[in-house]
Amino acid sequence: MNRLTVGAACLLAFGGGCDIPTELFGQASDMAEFSVYYAELGTALNAAEQGWPPVLDALIDAATEPGQRPAALAAADALVGDIETVIEARRPDDAESHAGYQAARRMVQERRAAIAQLRTSWQTVTDPFESVEPVTTFGNQWMAAQQQFMAAAGGHSQEVFGPAAQQAAEGTGVADLVPAIPAPGAAPGAGAGAGGK
Repeated sequence: MNRLTVGAACLLAFGGGCDIPTELFGQASDMAEFSVYYAELGTALNAAEQGWPPVLDALIDAATEPGQRPAALAAADALVGDIETVIEARRPDDAESHAGYQAARRMVQERRAAIAQLRTSWQTVTDPFESVEPVTTFGNQWMAAQQQFMAAAGGHSQEVFGPAAQQAAEGTGVADLVPAIPAPGAAPGAGAGAGGK
């Protein structure tokens, strides 16, 4: 959504009577781009992540069956490659400064590092029982990378929507229309709007 689109929506909704501060056009555009980016990325990542359970199962089996390890590690590599493809296919124009994209890239890098660590561990550990522990560590690292990405996306959301929503409310007078919420235990009628009918 660009500024022209926002302006057109304003004209349609209010019959040309809009008086929206110029900076709100930019904020609306930023929020629209943000929403589209995460909606598309989230949907595609969710589809790609469906490959995680079979990969983990293969790695668990490979822990006690060394002959299966190359194929299981290759499957893990392929899954990270699929996830990276999803992220790069939605690379934003401002990729170098885009918090969501950079967080997604870090998730890929951390998962690649986890696979490399598992590969190295399996080269030095041959006992089947002891070989399960590196898979557990790998699984934890995989999920931790996802959680860090989601936390970063949440922070980015607050950065985009929090201040913009507050400024929009203040700039249009909406903030003055929101009644204060009475404190727990306050007498009926206390707070904004007290004064009866």
